[in-house]
Amino acid sequence: MSLKVNSYQHWQGRSIGIWSRRFVITRYGLRLCLQSKILKLVLAIAWGYGLGMAVIFFLAGQLLSPGGGIFAGFAATLPNQLVTAIDGVAAWMLLYPEICIDGLYRSFFHIATNIYLFASFIAIAAFVPKLIAHDLSSQAIIIYNSKALTRFDYLLGKFGVAFTILCALWVLPIIGAWFIGSLMSPGWVFFTHSFSALLRALSVGLIAASSLSLAALAISALAKKTSTATIFWIFAWISSDIISGAVQ
Repeated sequence: MSLKVNSYQHWQGRSIGIWSRRFVITRYGLRLCLQSKILKLVLAIAWGYGLGMAVIFFLAGQLLSPGGGIFAGFAATLPNQLVTAIDGVAAWMLLYPEICIDGLYRSFFHIATNIYLFASFIAIAAFVPKLIAHDLSSQAIIIYNSKALTRFDYLLGKFGVAFTILCALWVLPIIGAWFIGSLMSPGWVFFTHSFSALLRALSVGLIAASSLSLAALAISALAKKTSTATIFWIFAWISSDIISGAVQ
């Protein structure tokens, strides 16, 4: 049968690219996931720790400031033993800045890794039902299949949801703490000596965000109900913790 008989009209509007269509899936998924109050609380705690790291890095920079920075104004009100201890730490940092600065940043980034890993498990438990399980239970997957999207496009868009949230929870606070703390330091020495610690922390964060995002997608795809996806994730979390403890 001719297309003219069916009154077929070719689309004359502007067509969007494949990456724009994938971004639509990610944007809608983020909007849906961020409705969770638990997820918002976890993000606030993660950024709160990042702000705390920035404050500590700022105070460490004041020890290297000429005249003691802000500590010089409080020296008269502090006990003599505390002032002596602060002067000793400042002299040590001035003598070995490359070791002290790198060690300081690396120590707090290591603590942040443990905190953000636990926070990531809590966050995924909050948004894992909103990934694939939500589309399966609401039959929205049929609408996705009717569009000009492949399964790879759909999974890539959903991966973007989980990866973006985990990066906002883990990677961005570390970058913010490093940048603000180093920017408010007395010199560029903080940027140079702490950059290797930043690269290590970012490598761990990006690898963890990628692997956890893939695991969250796999578990969400196994559940046809949103409540079941959370149960599956908690079970996998506890099982992995027991296995890792046994291996250690």
